[in-house]
This record gives sequence, C-alpha cells and structure tokens, in this order.
Amino acid sequence: MSKKLRAQRCFYESHLQRETSLHHAGDINRIFSRLTLPAAADPQGIAFVNSPEQAHTSCFSGNMDKAFKCARKKCQKAGGDECLRVRWCYPAMWSGVMSINLSIGFHFPAELCGMPSKKALLAAFEVMCRNWENASDCFVGTIFSPQGQKQTSDIAFDPKK
Repeated sequence: MSKKLRAQRCFYESHLQRETSLHHAGDINRIFSRLTLPAAADPQGIAFVNSPEQAHTSCFSGNMDKAFKCARKKCQKAGGDECLRVRWCYPAMWSGVMSINLSIGFHFPAELCGMPSKKALLAAFEVMCRNWENASDCFVGTIFSPQGQKQTSDIAFDPKK
C-alpha cells in the first residue's frame, strides 16, 4: 500500500471516529422506526463500502452481511483495491453520501443514514459540512429514500457561511 493511500486510510478512519455521535443518533431513529413501521413492512438496511480514491458503493438488504458482501462486490467491480466496510444502518430510512473537499486538497465521502426525513438528512449534512475543520466545500451527490430509491442531487454547502 502506498504512503498516500495509507495516509488517506488513516484520515478516513479518524473521520469515522469523529462522526460517532452522529452515528448514535441513528440508533434512536432505528428504535423509533421499529415502533412506527407497519407490521407488513420489511425494512431494509444499507451498507456503505469505500476504497479510498477508487470507489464508493452501497447496497440494501435486510441482512447486514449480505448487504456488505453486495457492496464489496460492486466496489471491486468499480476498480476498488481495498474495499472497506464503512457504515451500516438498519433500517436505512433516509440515507445519503456527501463529498467533503478539504482546503489541503484531499476529499472523501461522508455517509449518513437512519434519518427520519429527507429534510433531516440534508440538515445533518449541512451541520457536518459547516463544522468540518478545513472543509472548503461539500456536495451531496446521492440520496436514498427509505424504499431504497436512489436520487441524484446537486446540493452544495459552503462551510464558511
């Protein structure tokens, strides 16, 4: 593994550790959604996989292992060398991926999931962007509905505002 790839992996892992409090908010949403989903509903979880600077993929399933296996296959097919398990939410609810660009010339995807609404998802992305040290700009590229429907987005946040 190159020095650059190793440095990016370390940075990415520290990004995940700093985001832990946002991830735990998903636990509350998961409990709430279990109480509010109709009995016939079969909630799906979402798995996110990333290969730094190469590929970022996701898959839906009711089973975490199946979802990560699917996302890893997609990542490898997209050219990813080291496809890392990044995030799992069950149920997925509103989920998405935002690219955070740093003033030091590095960029990475940030995933959020388990949000109760699209509005809440976008608000959480905006807060994340505005509070990320050295962020120069942020772009929400993909949003997933609770039913797993992929929506492309061109929403951008300026962290300086």
